[in-house]
Amino acid sequence: MWGELFLILHAARVELGSRIYGGMLYLGKRPTFSEGRQSSYEVHILEFKGNIYGRNLKVKLLKRIRGEKKFCSAQSLRNQIMTDEVASKKVLGNIITKEGG
Repeated sequence: MWGELFLILHAARVELGSRIYGGMLYLGKRPTFSEGRQSSYEVHILEFKGNIYGRNLKVKLLKRIRGEKKFCSAQSLRNQIMTDEVASKKVLGNIITKEGG
């Protein structure tokens, strides 16, 4: 099991092939939907559209955005994710604009 240090959301640098993108990486137990029973990780690539299932990514954690939290509703979680995306984009500004993500 992961310790509390790993139950977090990070701004991240994501490499897909020769392209570099900004993203958000979540490591945790999804307590809003699964009651915190199973650990998982998810990567959201900002400003990306396409199907990349089955492809390899390189992900570098850049800055912790927030810790694990259980939300009272799916809408509350969506609102927090929008706030997290704004915070992540501030960290990722140079990656998104200078490296073509």
